[in-house]
Amino acid sequence: MMFRSIQTIDDVKMEYSVQLTFREEWNDERLKFDDLDGRIKYLTLTEPSKVWMPDLFFKNEKLGHFHNIILPNVYLRIFPNGGVLYSIRISLTLSCPMNLQLYPLDTQTCELLLASYGWTTEDLVFLWREGDPVQITQNLHLPRFTLEKFMTEYCNSKTNTGAYSCLKVDLLFKREFSYYLLTIYIPCCMLVIVSWVSFWLDQNAVPARVSLGVTTLLTMATQTSGINQSLPPVSYTKAIDVWTGVCLTFVFGALLEFALVNYASRSDIHREKQKKQRRQWEFEHQAAIEGEGEGDGPATFAMARQCEIHMRTQPPRRCCASWLSKFPSRSKRIDVISRITFPLVFALFNVVYWSTYLFREEEEMPPIRKGTRIPCHAPRSCRISEGLESEEMRDIMTGETERVVFSCSFLYLSWFSEASNCPGLRRRCSPILKDTRIPCHTPRNCRISGRVRISGVCVCVCVCVCVCVCV
Repeated sequence: MMFRSIQTIDDVKMEYSVQLTFREEWNDERLKFDDLDGRIKYLTLTEPSKVWMPDLFFKNEKLGHFHNIILPNVYLRIFPNGGVLYSIRISLTLSCPMNLQLYPLDTQTCELLLASYGWTTEDLVFLWREGDPVQITQNLHLPRFTLEKFMTEYCNSKTNTGAYSCLKVDLLFKREFSYYLLTIYIPCCMLVIVSWVSFWLDQNAVPARVSLGVTTLLTMATQTSGINQSLPPVSYTKAIDVWTGVCLTFVFGALLEFALVNYASRSDIHREKQKKQRRQWEFEHQAAIEGEGEGDGPATFAMARQCEIHMRTQPPRRCCASWLSKFPSRSKRIDVISRITFPLVFALFNVVYWSTYLFREEEEMPPIRKGTRIPCHAPRSCRISEGLESEEMRDIMTGETERVVFSCSFLYLSWFSEASNCPGLRRRCSPILKDTRIPCHTPRNCRISGRVRISGVCVCVCVCVCVCVCV
């Protein structure tokens, strides 16, 4: 099987479209013929319907068609020993259930399932070809994804009518984050930062602050709605939902902050009016007392001299309190506190957000099952990321299995490989400890015969924190 192209990966419909060259081989002793002393290499038929063929079908197929331009892209070769090779070019649209909890920092695994429709395992068994059963074209390009790796394995199923043979190809796609960084994350950061401009405007500039807050709020809501339209409605919260929700909350909080500042400003004005009225009343009352005191004479003056004034000493103010005392009005204090609080909280949110989802991105890699085939594109030296358990160590000491380690993407994959399936491996077995480096002189494809462990060093790269820190 060869993947010629992967056209689209649709997140809404949860499907992907591929064009592939499908090949299958089997042996039919009824088709043996004389090769005339090697002069006939094989016979080619253009009508495969005249020969018995396995009843294979694609289990997760939604739509498919053959290619008939200029002629049908199909051939069937019959070899002198009865071997049959069938090849055809087809285009398929296959279902791909996705888990979008980490979107757009997610990695999706799409399957291609091939199974027998009517023949049970007693009559028909599908096997992967030794070597390279699956090939990928070299110039494969996806607009929003990167094909990290692909794996082949068996998926035999058992139903009420019997057990059926099944083959599976797992395609691991990693979403390209740069597109979403430029179109979603950075614009959201800019909108949040623009909403903070109102903290620096005068509290009496009501039209400017209201228009700024409402405009950023509507823009943020529109962008959130556009993001949700490009995704299917799911019951769980996605990573992009957390980001847009928090950004929308910050923009809405900036608008509410102005409402609080406006209320505090009006309260300050009302308080100043009450103070002026109180001072006026005290001044008039003092003048009245002084007028009455002039009529009493020296006795009142003597009583006044006997009065003493006792003032309470004020405790020393703290640093923040002394700094805030420079701003007498409460509305101004709210603006000053918001100028510091909003950026700090948003920067803290960025640190928590990126560290959380980037760690989860590596921790929630799909497991690799027993019997999986992985292309062995390994470097000269691969590092063993985990030590061996006691039973596994005994297997190595007895020479039954041999430890082979390959490096795939940014994770270290460790598994056991049967020496019979990997003829390039030597039977020389010795205890292998953790962090040991061994040469990977292996064929291109080895079958996994044991349980697989995935372990890696999670690297956290914060993207938008720098923007917030600069502010």
